[in-house]
Amino acid sequence: RGITTKANKKRAVARAVIKKGKSTVRINHRKLDVVSPRYVRELIQEPMTLAGDLATEGDISVNVKGGGFMGQEVEGRGAIAKALLE
Repeated sequence: RGITTKANKKRAVARAVIKKGKSTVRINHRKLDVVSPRYVRELIQEPMTLAGDLATEGDISVNVKGGGFMGQEVEGRGAIAKALLE
């Protein structure tokens, strides 16, 4: 069983789950590498960079609903950060 957290920004609601795995990150079933523009991808990766080795121990899956594009991405980032703290 993994770690699950929930966060929200304006109308966007994100839920992040961390499970043991090969350190892949998916947002709404898409790999993080596919997210564009690049600065948004770097924004999402920031909590994982700060967490260091902790972020490479498992798979991170984020589901985001509602809000606009940027609100979803920022909230996905917040959910990842909260999950890593758990």
